[in-house]
Amino acid sequence: MKVEYLLIGRGLDGKIKMDDYPKQKLLLGEVTVQAAGCGNNGTPLKTFEVDHIQHNGHVYAVAIGRSATGQEIIQFIESSGVKPIPDELL
Repeated sequence: MKVEYLLIGRGLDGKIKMDDYPKQKLLLGEVTVQAAGCGNNGTPLKTFEVDHIQHNGHVYAVAIGRSATGQEIIQFIESSGVKPIPDELL
């Protein structure tokens, strides 16, 4: 089943990514457009560690790619509109 992951870090603070649940790591590819003949640098991957954060009686899937305080994570949960993990999946 797919759930919403709140992204923190790697230039994606507060963004939401829908992906399969459960995961311990979330890998995001970044698509780049280059002129022909520039060589192939591959697709850069951004790695996030997935954590479960409890807030207001709900559990959220938070993908963390940088150091963040608990208060900062709560602020992102409240401002992003991310949906909690459904109880039947916990």
